[in-house]
Amino acid sequence: MGCLAPCDLSPGRRIVVDDFPTAMRVAAGLARGLGKSVPQPGEELRILYLTTQEIDHTLPTSGRRAVFAALLEALYADPRVADYHMVAMTDYDRESMLDVIEPAFFPEDAHPALRDDHAQDARARERGAPPGACRTRDVSHLIPLNRSERAYAALEGVAGSVSQVYEMTFERPLDATKLRTCVRALITAFPRTRTRLVAGTLSTCLEVLDNTDPLLEPLFDEVFGVVHGVAANEERLHEYRNALLAEPFALGRSLPVRFRFADHPTRPTLFMIVHHLVCDGRGMIQMIDALLGALAGKPIEPVAIDRPFMRAALWPKGVMARLRAAMIDWRRMRAQKAAARSVTLIDPLAPLSAFTAPRVLRHTPKLSVKKLVAAAKAQDTSLNALTLAAVTLVLARRAGAAETVDTREVAVRISVDVRPYFDPPRPNAFGNFVASFMVRSTRFSDTAALLADVGAQLKEGVRR
Repeated sequence: MGCLAPCDLSPGRRIVVDDFPTAMRVAAGLARGLGKSVPQPGEELRILYLTTQEIDHTLPTSGRRAVFAALLEALYADPRVADYHMVAMTDYDRESMLDVIEPAFFPEDAHPALRDDHAQDARARERGAPPGACRTRDVSHLIPLNRSERAYAALEGVAGSVSQVYEMTFERPLDATKLRTCVRALITAFPRTRTRLVAGTLSTCLEVLDNTDPLLEPLFDEVFGVVHGVAANEERLHEYRNALLAEPFALGRSLPVRFRFADHPTRPTLFMIVHHLVCDGRGMIQMIDALLGALAGKPIEPVAIDRPFMRAALWPKGVMARLRAAMIDWRRMRAQKAAARSVTLIDPLAPLSAFTAPRVLRHTPKLSVKKLVAAAKAQDTSLNALTLAAVTLVLARRAGAAETVDTREVAVRISVDVRPYFDPPRPNAFGNFVASFMVRSTRFSDTAALLADVGAQLKEGVRR
């Protein structure tokens, strides 16, 4: 049991700030502009020193770490901490800190409770790098968020984590130890799976943890888990799938992936839960292929960190052409915002406190792909337009709008993989490289008009 005992926060020794280096002075000014408490040169640096007293010496190492983590959570939730510029741990020596922090967490010459520039410089010296090289290394391990990823991050506080849940059922026994090893190899090969969301002064990025970072092992213990009594039962699998989808991610304190193995002697099931900040659906297929290959004995090839600017794939070449495209996009966004104000949802969204995963039933269609393509050609349209028009018509009938004209609208969001549009194309780029547009339809009673309208909107959306 751990607790924060009541204490008298009386002043101790005084530390006065003489001056800041130029770069830190600029950063301090920006922080003050954002309402942060930063001392001025000549003012006192307020430090909250924490002391501890251990009562129970029988806890295992994992238990001590859990208590230590809970104490830190309680500490940062305490409003009194906001009155201080810094929090420091006292009464810990190197040996006692090993009970709650991995040994390699800090170097020999650094204070055991701090993971700061001194620790980074020590690791840089081990690599033979000059002093200060760790700053450059850290910058290379920061992945800026693109437009889609900023939306995913912003939705955390409004609609919960935007997660993808993939379910794989095997028809033969699967060794949990081997699966855990393969999942660990997957996280080693895909750097974006070992990232944390870092909110900076002017931007928000994904920080990639080095594969040798001692923090990664306890974080991986949270990533992989084994559950029993769930597999080979469709109802239990469905309930567990919904629970996984609704479970949030602590993006600043945990990895953005989870693997839950529902063990069973004949039909084990693996759930792969990935936050959308890691990758899009195309990237998920890459990860699943790599994991299944690893289970079959094939080594996982390392994946590079891709940071291409998505506008390079979406915008035309030339300054004037880009200015015209920006103006068209701006006008289109204004028109869409104006139209959205007059939209009334036929089916209002349920409260966002709980989410459910759709049940997808895979079956062999009665019509082959060749017959579907032939049906599309007979209607003088494409297979994509025929499929989307069919989905639109089903939604319209469900909402009772199939017999109306220009009074109710069905809007479908279409995602387009932009990897082929880079110059040169980047078919294996891993991350979120998807642009989207809306297809809106109102003419449901006339099938030919609906097909023509949907086909034209698809062509225009892909062209943009």
